Amino acid sequence: MSLSPMENVTRLLNQLLTNYHKEVRPGFGGDPLRIETDILVRSMGPVLETEMSYSMQCYLRQRWHDERLKFNLENITKVTLSTAFLKYIWKPNTYFLNGRRSTQHNITTPNVFVRISADGSIYMSRRITIRASCPMKLVNYPMDRPVCPLIIGGYGYTTKDVMYIWKVGNAPSPVEVYNDLTMSQFDMDFIQSMNFTESNHMGEFSILAVDFHLERHLGFFILQTYLPCTLIVCLSWVSFWINRDAAPARVLLGMTTILSTAAIGMLQRDGLPRVPYATALDVYLYVCLVYNLAAMIQYAAVNSFTKIIVNTKPREERKEEETQVEKVKRRGRQKKQQIGTKIRIRSGKQHLMTYELLHVLKDDRTTQLATSSAITLEYNMDKDVMTTPHRLILPDHQGNGRVTSSIFSYKSNTHSHCLVNFWRCIVGSYRAQKSARTDLNSVSKIDLTSRLVFPGSFGLFHIFYWSWYLGTRL
Repeated sequence: MSLSPMENVTRLLNQLLTNYHKEVRPGFGGDPLRIETDILVRSMGPVLETEMSYSMQCYLRQRWHDERLKFNLENITKVTLSTAFLKYIWKPNTYFLNGRRSTQHNITTPNVFVRISADGSIYMSRRITIRASCPMKLVNYPMDRPVCPLIIGGYGYTTKDVMYIWKVGNAPSPVEVYNDLTMSQFDMDFIQSMNFTESNHMGEFSILAVDFHLERHLGFFILQTYLPCTLIVCLSWVSFWINRDAAPARVLLGMTTILSTAAIGMLQRDGLPRVPYATALDVYLYVCLVYNLAAMIQYAAVNSFTKIIVNTKPREERKEEETQVEKVKRRGRQKKQQIGTKIRIRSGKQHLMTYELLHVLKDDRTTQLATSSAITLEYNMDKDVMTTPHRLILPDHQGNGRVTSSIFSYKSNTHSHCLVNFWRCIVGSYRAQKSARTDLNSVSKIDLTSRLVFPGSFGLFHIFYWSWYLGTRL
């Protein structure tokens, strides 16, 4: 009476396991047992810089030959078995040398596949999640290229008993990756596999190793760190265009930029281990902080030199200026009744326009800007020139007269390019600076120089920084 295929397999397994000792490796006493291994990576991540570790989910596939499990059944060359069969046969005690916490998936059932061939070959595949250490050199962070290794070996068997080798087969590499594998912060650059032996006091052990070469994305760091810090540094330069007498505005702006840069630096440091060296990101943050501090120190220098220049003027000049001021005040009190706040001039073809005119104190060397007063000017459409009389006396807030000489002369240029006007606004009018008093309300030469030195040097730093670190990334 012939048996069914299921009965034949059951009878076969019972025969194979009779007198089978799972404690003894196949081919004991002979040549080393060769265990062919390959890996299929299903997913990878996260990669944690704080713990210097990474996680991945993969299928670990191993093949070996056991003469004790040969069989001969008609029309049956391979038998696929359940995981319960593994309890009764020998299997390699593979482990991960740099593993920290690895688990085998058991939902809904243990994710293990076992197949026996008629010639005694055994194929076993397991779905596992591996968490392994990944030593990183963060000197170039975030322009670094981490290399995360996975080291596989046998626990207890030396090279005299077991040899681990990579199975190449038809695949170009024994370690394959799914095409849809994606990571939030990295790209898989390439994979390098190798096998070697490692010696210790117990003997030589066969080792398999695979290195995952990763490439970090820069987009997150540019948007969250580099761009905000660059804008903050540029914001600190605004103080060079603020009046030197506006101390609260310039000091508050400087302190705000320093604190903002420091806050960004602390947030970035939370995601990094406490390494004893500066990363590329640290270098950039420190340079930005130095520029913010330099803007504050620059204002201190402007304020200090301004006071020194005022206090060190020759006594004869100060006495002459005081005499001029007294004469102006006396003349203003005499003509106080003759002057109003608005003056109207008529000549030829005219168009009335009202402007705010600054009181000006004129001496033989420089011109001092004072408080403003409303004055009505006549606009000559024929000559396209706006003028006031050569000499006017305007009242100030105390009722004292101030003498002005050639107070306002302006010729409009309606065809001038807007970019030229904008550039003059940014760098300042040097002609106006020449005619203004450098010791009272004019723009400091330090401010004028800083408007060019700070942006220029910061731009050169950017060129050097990105050329150096992106060069090491290639």
